[in-house]
Order: sequence, then C-alpha cells, then structure tokens
Amino acid sequence: MTLKQLQQLVATIIAAPVDAGVVKQPIHALVNALEQESGVSSQADMNTSYGTYTEHGVAISPVQAARCSLEPLRTQVFMQGVAAAINDKVHGDKVVHILYAGTGPFATLLLPYLACHPELPVRVTLLDIHQENIEAVKKLVARWHIGHLINEYLVADATCWQPDAQSRFDIVISETMTALLRREPQVWIFKNLVRYLQAQGVLIPQVVSLRAWLERAKERVLINEYFRLDKAAALRLARDDITDIRGELVIPAQHQSDDHFTLTTDIQVYNHCVLSEGQSSLTVPFSVPPQATCLFAGAHVPFHYANPRQADFIFDFPHDKRLAAHTLPSINDCADLGLIYIKRAFAQCLWAKQNQQPRSLSPCDWQGELFLTQALGIPLDIWFANLFNAPDLASFESRLLQCCPALLCPQQVMEMNRQLLAKLHRQNE
Repeated sequence: MTLKQLQQLVATIIAAPVDAGVVKQPIHALVNALEQESGVSSQADMNTSYGTYTEHGVAISPVQAARCSLEPLRTQVFMQGVAAAINDKVHGDKVVHILYAGTGPFATLLLPYLACHPELPVRVTLLDIHQENIEAVKKLVARWHIGHLINEYLVADATCWQPDAQSRFDIVISETMTALLRREPQVWIFKNLVRYLQAQGVLIPQVVSLRAWLERAKERVLINEYFRLDKAAALRLARDDITDIRGELVIPAQHQSDDHFTLTTDIQVYNHCVLSEGQSSLTVPFSVPPQATCLFAGAHVPFHYANPRQADFIFDFPHDKRLAAHTLPSINDCADLGLIYIKRAFAQCLWAKQNQQPRSLSPCDWQGELFLTQALGIPLDIWFANLFNAPDLASFESRLLQCCPALLCPQQVMEMNRQLLAKLHRQNE
C-alpha cells in the first residue's frame, strides 16, 4: 500500500460516522496493509502465538491482538479519540510526549495516524510485553518513514515498568481490556502509568464505566455504577487506595423474581468519542440468570476486583445451596450434542457467576474454550454472550446449534472432538 492510499484510508476512518457498515471495508483494508508490512497475520493459527500471564492479568498473544484490530467500531472510535487527543495537545512547536503501552503488532490506534502526519511535534514511546510485537511495529515505522517521531521501543510489562525519573507523558494510550475489565490488565496498567502522566495529561481511554442492572423483558432497572476507571480512580489506586475496586451493591425494591443480573461496559475513549453497548466486543453486556444469583429486594451483594491470574470483578451473590460439589465435569463429559468440553465450560461459567472456584479448574481451561470457539467458528464475544446468558446447559447447546448447524452432523462433531483433544494434548506437552 502506498503512503497516499494509507492517508486516504486513515482520513476516511477518522472522518466517517460511527457506523460499522461504513467503516468495515476501510478498517479491513487497513489491517490487511498492516499485516503485509509487519509480517503478522490476524488469520494465523492461534496455536503458534501465545499470550503471557502476568501477575495482574493476561497479555494476549500477537495474533489475538491483530484480530482485535478487525473490529470496525472498536478500531475506528479509538483511532478517532487518539487523533482528537493529539490535536488538542499540539500547540505550536511544543513537543507532545506519548506513551503507547500494549501496542500489539500494529500499534493500530496511533501509527497509521502518525504516518499521515509526520510533521507533528510528538515523541512516542512504544511498549509491549512481547518482543514479536515490537519487532513488527519497528517494521511499520521504517516502512512509513516516521522513525523521527519515535523516542524509544521497549519490551516490558506495563503493569510494573518504570521510566526515567524525569520522564512524563502528555498522553498515555493503553487498550488492554475485554468487556467488564476481565482477564486483561488494563486497570493495573493505568494504576502504574498514571504516575508518569503530566498534571494535565490524558489517559486513553478516558473513562471505562461498569454498571449493574436488573433486567427483564424490554426493561432495565439500574442498580448502580460499580466501577469507573478514569484518571482520578487510577491515581487513587496508585496510592494503594482500593476503595474503588471493592464495595457493595444493594438490590432495589423494584426487583422481580425473574430478573437477570446484567453488567454493562461503556467506554469514553476521548471526549465525544465513545463506544456504547453492543458496538464492540469490549461493550457486550453479560447477563446472569436468576437461578445463579438468588437475588431479592434489599439483598446486599459485596464485590471486589481479583486477580487469580485473570483479572475479574467477583460478586458474592446470596448462596445457592444447589451447588454442593466443587468439582467440574471432565473435559470428555458430553451433553446432548456429543461435543466434549461444553459441559465443563458451562459448569465453570456457573461457578464464576456464583463467585466460587471448583477444585478441578485447570490452567488449560481458557485454551480449551479458545480452541472450541475456533472449531465452531464462533467469535469469542458471541461465545461468552451465549454462555453467560443461557439459563441452563440445554439452552446453551441450542444457541450453539443456531450458530453452528454443523453440530447436527455426528461425523463433524467427532472430528471437532478429535481436533480439540489433539490441541489440548499439544498445549500440555
């Protein structure tokens, strides 16, 4: 792709309305160019690219990070927000210092924009925990001749990295999250890096708002915003003030027995640039059925943010006495569809909703779910939405069948089982 073609794509993406139908084609064209220039493909076998477990969450693999760029509105709105923040900070010849933590292989939110504006008075520090990502980003910088804008490349863990004593940044960019701030270390990255932000500096995203609701047919009742990740909250966390990440929800008097407990994520990337519910995998709502919560009007639901290798908010629902055992089904246990691991995945989800951890939980369970979604051809956001929203195992399998009609064929199911077991075996070697 020529520089002129890149400039046209980036200009289209940033100027276009927030509409997936409008920006899907230019976003995919941009990602295709990034793949070709960097040598990292979003379509590569996930088994050849591994994430890294940190103390505070999972740093996803280069291939997974590349795939995130394919989400049209997620990439568009973050690119728009970053561009707006830079424009607001640039005044004359004053140098704007930018830290991009968790670049992935493309540094998608920043590098394409800089390639279109090489005259900007910015100096950028590019940081990622994976050497492969930094090497890919270096190729893009060289290809687009913007090395003069780069201050430093760093292979480091953003949750604990420390710059030189004098270093301060005007903008810190880090998009290292999933919906509800689960699994990845976004919170702890901001906790660390906010200390190196200028007094008037900006975090990108500016706000991640998590809210809890009672949900019934065509209606929601707000329980409360239970966490708000912004600059002020990050500064409190940096002072080891944990009041933001633990608390208690009180179920309102409007509660009805069939209400679901629904959690939502809204993201203000920068000023008017926002991602709302359903616009990306980052803002997919999660709903817990009443059978798994045992809620009632006036019930107190304590919560806290935990890091059992995968960051997550844990809710202590009223105890469900039906869950007596603490053992997950075997990987080989099948339900009606005859597909292995389904029964285990659903049971694991039920335990998570009840803030309990079975004794038989394996470090490979996440890989099992990942392999299964690949075999079924179901995107992770759809998988988790179906998993969390299904009231029982039969309903979950019914939803999977709608997404993957091939499950009606016993031979196809047998082949999926064979592939899944083979991949799990390789993973354990």
